[in-house]
Amino acid sequence: MAKNNVSEHGQWQDLKSPLPWVRALNDNIRKSPLPVLRGKEIIIATDSSGLHRENPFEVMGFIIFDFDSSVQWEVQRQSVRRNIIKDSRRMAFKNLDENVRQRALPAFLKAADQMIGLCLCVAINKRISHLGGGRQFFEQLVKNNILKATWTLESFERTARMTHFISLLIAGLCSEGQNVFWISDEDEMFESAQKSEDTLRLLTMHQKMNVSTPLGTLRAGTTKMDTGDRFEEDITAVADIAAGAFGEPAKFITIGI
Repeated sequence: MAKNNVSEHGQWQDLKSPLPWVRALNDNIRKSPLPVLRGKEIIIATDSSGLHRENPFEVMGFIIFDFDSSVQWEVQRQSVRRNIIKDSRRMAFKNLDENVRQRALPAFLKAADQMIGLCLCVAINKRISHLGGGRQFFEQLVKNNILKATWTLESFERTARMTHFISLLIAGLCSEGQNVFWISDEDEMFESAQKSEDTLRLLTMHQKMNVSTPLGTLRAGTTKMDTGDRFEEDITAVADIAAGAFGEPAKFITIGI
């Protein structure tokens, strides 16, 4: 994705966590070229791939970008909608075999590259069952009546992972006073009002644990908010395509026992 200036790199704020995987994530991202997110409005879009049983990895795709500095993304996105797609269909990795989406893909990705931000994909071996806290954490939240909806352990774990990673990106890249808006696809995390509330509780919980910088506002919504211009749909589609493309080769990785 585009950076503000080719000679300027953003600074990653080191994550303070006792978890080995967080320390590894911190060290790897700190070594990478990073964007400078100066704007007041920061948007995070997420989607996931690899949930089908035969794939040994689940892939989470994250887009975090400076909305105020990404005007060219919006200009080019609207041009793709006006000149190629011309209807309300969503760009999605699983539907890229369709002719209109195929023709739109190069221009759509070129537009996405105008975002001042970071695209991060994380592949998690499905053998790892407790990255988001595990059964003990889940049962404790249920026992204390913190979770209001009915969750399976597997569904809760995916939600806890997603909200944890979002909090880490906020902690590493965001600055004091910035407003953060998370946009998700309409999936299991937001399939009911109670699950939506639980998801936001988990996000707030992880934010308090990981984010020391005082933010402006922290909000979340789904593609259901889309008013017809497909803004929210297209943002999450970038995360969806990234996760799908990243996860496709993982189908062919054999994990030894």
